[in-house]
Amino acid sequence: MPKKPRVVLPLLLLASTTLAIGAIVYGLLWREANRLHEANLLAANNQAATVVENVALTVGEIKTAVMESLLSFEGPNFSPQLSAWQQRDPFVTFAFSWSNANPENVSLLPQDKQLEPHFGSLIRPEAKSWIWEAPVPSRFADAETASDEADDPLAPAPSSYNFSSNSTLRQEIRSQSQRTAQVAKSSFGKAKEVWISDSTQWIHSSKDGESYWIGIASWNKQQAITGAAIRMGDLASVLQRSFPNELAPNIESFVLRDPSGKTVASTPNRKSSYLRSEYIGRGSSNAFSLGSELPGWTLHLYTQLDGSLTRVITSAAGIGTSAILLTLACTGLWLVWQSRASQLDAARKVSFVSNVSHELKTPLTTIRMYSELLQSGRVKEDEKRIRYLDTISGESQRLTRLVNNVLDFSRLDRRKAKLNLAAQAIDPVLQSYLDLRQGDLSRAGFALETELQLGETPLVFDRDALCQIVGNLVDNSLKYAKQGAWIRIRSHRNASHAFIEFSDQGPGLPKHLRKKTFQAFKRGDDSLTAESSGFGLGLSIAQTLANEMGAKLTYQHPKTNRLHPTFVLEFPISDFEK
Repeated sequence: MPKKPRVVLPLLLLASTTLAIGAIVYGLLWREANRLHEANLLAANNQAATVVENVALTVGEIKTAVMESLLSFEGPNFSPQLSAWQQRDPFVTFAFSWSNANPENVSLLPQDKQLEPHFGSLIRPEAKSWIWEAPVPSRFADAETASDEADDPLAPAPSSYNFSSNSTLRQEIRSQSQRTAQVAKSSFGKAKEVWISDSTQWIHSSKDGESYWIGIASWNKQQAITGAAIRMGDLASVLQRSFPNELAPNIESFVLRDPSGKTVASTPNRKSSYLRSEYIGRGSSNAFSLGSELPGWTLHLYTQLDGSLTRVITSAAGIGTSAILLTLACTGLWLVWQSRASQLDAARKVSFVSNVSHELKTPLTTIRMYSELLQSGRVKEDEKRIRYLDTISGESQRLTRLVNNVLDFSRLDRRKAKLNLAAQAIDPVLQSYLDLRQGDLSRAGFALETELQLGETPLVFDRDALCQIVGNLVDNSLKYAKQGAWIRIRSHRNASHAFIEFSDQGPGLPKHLRKKTFQAFKRGDDSLTAESSGFGLGLSIAQTLANEMGAKLTYQHPKTNRLHPTFVLEFPISDFEK
């Protein structure tokens, strides 16, 4: 039996080549993705630094505007002006005043019994160490001066993306605060006495988890102190306007958090389906510190990981590369499969040639031996002569069938078989052929049982092709069902199809051969010493002829010991019979 062609080495070469090409291409894609990721990371960090600076500038602008408004009020009667101002200014959480005329009393506007002890302790005389000498901002003599000061140019914010609204934002902050202060002052008229601010101070304080900036102004050598508190949590909408309108390519969002970790402001996520994200920041905190303007506050930057393998594979280049590699692998597998099929076919044909030589030699040897015995005249008994002649006749018929099988297979393989299809009754043709084979069956010791129930039902078939199919199936039983020595041929029908069943008491086909039942050159034992003779063409020819006639030949293996291996030839009932 020829050795099966080995395909392990070609498959290994194909797999290693494909993997090597894939590794090189994906390595290049990975390298490019990392380069782009580093560039995007740098852009994200630069933009985050710009956001930090803009938030700090915004907070500083609010503090400057509030302090300038605070210094624009006139003494000594500060409380009514501060109260009116606090109610109108959106940045001032509360205002307060203290006078040495009543040193135990700190006027908190609006009044808050819980906050007054905490913030009052910051501005009473015992806390005057907080109030440091500092240059005094210019006071506003009248509304016109305040308006002119509001029009002063502001320092532009650094911008890599769209930060054009930040200078406008800071202009709005200053103008709004000054307008509210002007309205508050105008309700009380001009003061008769001029009070001069001698120092100012900003104090950062926390109370109940909230961050405050407290602005304090000292008047007339600390005869009076006025102040305003800005609760930073109330500035969320203003601080959010410091974020850019356009984010860098790989930024998911910015999140501004206070010292307690509470989110104060954030940009909406660009996407909601990121695979994963991470903090990108400076230092070990993985966040950007906002410095002295917002102590303890951090700006967190969420980015998508553009350098991940998943994103490389799902990118346009990655998908294209995967498609090329898949095509290459499929093409290689197809070529290996074709090569293996060709090698197997060649191996089967080599086996076929060996079997043909062996199978043809056997009957020829028998015929020659018996004919020489008869020719020599040494066989005197008539009974023995008749037996020898029957043997020569049987071997000649066997030789004819073998040659016909080879010729039929050659014609069918080249699609040159011509069938004479006609609508006719099939039972008489079956019975006539079985009568011709009765002698072969008897000599082999086989019993033949027939149940032909189709009668005159017309079926479309070719007589010679049908006889060839039946003959090959009978020969198959004679070879492999010798122990049972029994064959049954049964014909029957239903409304649309006619069936011819060929059963015997043989062992049936092994499980590993059932899917290859009708494959050419396929035998249970391909060796030259096999007990059963043949080329492995009979069943293949039978199925091909059945298909050419529009019929179908199938094999049914018995599910229990009480059933028999059966080949079923199925014909459609002819149209005119219907």
